[in-house]
Amino acid sequence: MLYLQSHPSVRYYGWELDEAMWSKYQFMNPTNMSIKRWASRTALHLLQQHFPDRCNVTFGDAHRDILPFFAARPALRCNVLSVDGDHSFSGVMSDLEQLGPRLDEGGLILVDDNNAHSPKKGPHAPAALWEAY
Repeated sequence: MLYLQSHPSVRYYGWELDEAMWSKYQFMNPTNMSIKRWASRTALHLLQQHFPDRCNVTFGDAHRDILPFFAARPALRCNVLSVDGDHSFSGVMSDLEQLGPRLDEGGLILVDDNNAHSPKKGPHAPAALWEAY
């Protein structure tokens, strides 16, 4: 939200898991999944009320939906990329590889919770992600 408040030209584009994708995360109980879906859609609704035509979220699978999204918007560029995806090394790499070409020179990349359930050292540690990217 701070990005949106920073300047009237700022636009937000994001991807969030839809109901079908949440079923893949079986470590979460159904109550938590229901709350997460409700919170995501409620937050989007509130942001769209405060920032009309400046907040766009695609519900689905980012790994599948990012490339078609940008193919339909070939001129769209990003100043900031924030990747808070499926938290796996391969998932974050996939997001970065798909989004990276859309980042403006001098842009900022933020990655949250990369491989949060893995040891901090090794070939899939956060530092290894940056070296691989």
